[in-house]
Amino acid sequence: MITIEIAGRGPAWGEFLEQARRNPVLLTRNGAPAAVVTSVEGLDLEHILTASSAEFWQMIAERRRDRTVPLTEARSALGL
Repeated sequence: MITIEIAGRGPAWGEFLEQARRNPVLLTRNGAPAAVVTSVEGLDLEHILTASSAEFWQMIAERRRDRTVPLTEARSALGL
C-alpha cells in the first residue's frame, strides 16, 4: 500500500475526505471508475492493511475450504 500525505495537496482532497466520512467517493478518469476514497477513521493500520490485502483474503478462502473439526472432537482428541 502506498501512503500519501494530503496536507498541502489542494482543496479537492479535503472535500474528498469530508465526503468519504459519510459515503465512499468514486473517482473516475475519462468517465471510467479509477479509485474509491472511503473513510478508515477509527481503524488501526494493521486492520486497514489486512482488509485490503489480496493475499490475506486468498489465505482466508483457502482455510475455509479446509476440513474443520467440531469443538467436542478437538477437546476429546486433546483429552480435555
